[in-house]
Amino acid sequence: MNKWKMKATAAAAVLAVMTLAGCDAQGGKDLDTDGLSGDDTGLFPNDGTDPNTTTTITEGTTALSGNFICEGGIRALTTGATTEVATGGLVGGPLTLLLNALGGDTVTQLTNSVSEPDNVIDNKLSTFATYSLTLGLLAIIDSVDLLVHADQSIQPGNFAVFAVRFPKATLELSLINSVTVSTFLGDTAQESISYSKSDLDLLGLGEEAKLFIGVKATKAFDTASISLTPAVLSANVGEAMYVHELCTKGRFVAAPSP
Repeated sequence: MNKWKMKATAAAAVLAVMTLAGCDAQGGKDLDTDGLSGDDTGLFPNDGTDPNTTTTITEGTTALSGNFICEGGIRALTTGATTEVATGGLVGGPLTLLLNALGGDTVTQLTNSVSEPDNVIDNKLSTFATYSLTLGLLAIIDSVDLLVHADQSIQPGNFAVFAVRFPKATLELSLINSVTVSTFLGDTAQESISYSKSDLDLLGLGEEAKLFIGVKATKAFDTASISLTPAVLSANVGEAMYVHELCTKGRFVAAPSP
């Protein structure tokens, strides 16, 4: 056999073994069947036992019990997801009309209020998007929303659950009024769940708190959003919330005994 063909065959064999083993070519970490990379930084544990991680997920009007484990991001269902920074709980045409009315400077401020938004669709719990709020922006808008658009409809039975982490200072100063997760099909709102200021105040626990928040879909959707509504409009909030991933696959385990 030609030596170049032998090398190509050997390389293909190595690649096949790596693929079957589920290895991340960049980090060498083991991946599950949906390709979700675990958090080797310790920032967001994903085993259902972390006492500082709270699960708030509904199916229809029913709150689901147990601790959530994220098993797959949006890439488990589609490879064509994109992100967009928005406001006012709007998508599609209504959002475009609002942004046109706000003007270029405000739109730039809004876009800059969420850094590295694509980290919520990279299938890695070790990375995250950062919400940073400023006084100039808060005087104009009601909320900062991060939208994840799929290139196809996501069917009922899948999840729209965001893995969220809050800086300790955010909770201590009660800077957030609410966090809301919503789903949309086109421009039509489908399902929604909110975590209020009083709920968030209970998450402090002396350190950064983590939250799985969202819905197990009972209606099809093609966009999922996570919105932060600040409680303080007279100060720069700074880094207020970290969003690690949009989870579309997962399971529940019993909460450990205290």
